[in-house]
Amino acid sequence: MKIEINKPGPRAFYDEIVFILINNSKIRNNPTKPAKTMTGFMATRIIGYFLVAMVALYLAISKQDMIYMAIFGALLVAVVAVFITYRHSRKQVYELMDDVSPKTVEIDEKGIAYTENAMELRYDWSDISCIILNKNSFAVLPKDKMKAMIFISTEYKDQVLQGLKEADHAYLLEDNVTKEK
Repeated sequence: MKIEINKPGPRAFYDEIVFILINNSKIRNNPTKPAKTMTGFMATRIIGYFLVAMVALYLAISKQDMIYMAIFGALLVAVVAVFITYRHSRKQVYELMDDVSPKTVEIDEKGIAYTENAMELRYDWSDISCIILNKNSFAVLPKDKMKAMIFISTEYKDQVLQGLKEADHAYLLEDNVTKEK
């Protein structure tokens, strides 16, 4: 089965890809846990650290103790670091969204091939640890952690599922969408 991808996916798709890439080791260790979007993931951390920093500032002012001032300073640095990471992830999302080059995914009895411009990734079925279906994306995880993952938008869900069934490798699919409900 050959899938032609001629248009960029939705923003949520790229947001989920960036989350998976940043949390690569966690996803590989627990592929059954549904992926989040990077925006929600980082926003909760920024808000959480900010609230804890404000409590530490309140304690530092009311108790006039240097330890609370040090805690506030450390938390303020944490808020800034998380915010910078968030801005970097947003930049990655928009860079991925700007890529309008045509892509091809081919699923056959040998494996999965992904072609974009002159780059081609091909994984035999024996080289794939699992294929994760999340809310906005399919992620093909190779067994070798140094190899790149293949991402497919769920806009092509029916075609991907049909290709996996035709190749008799649907058992590799980890469906995290039905687990969320």
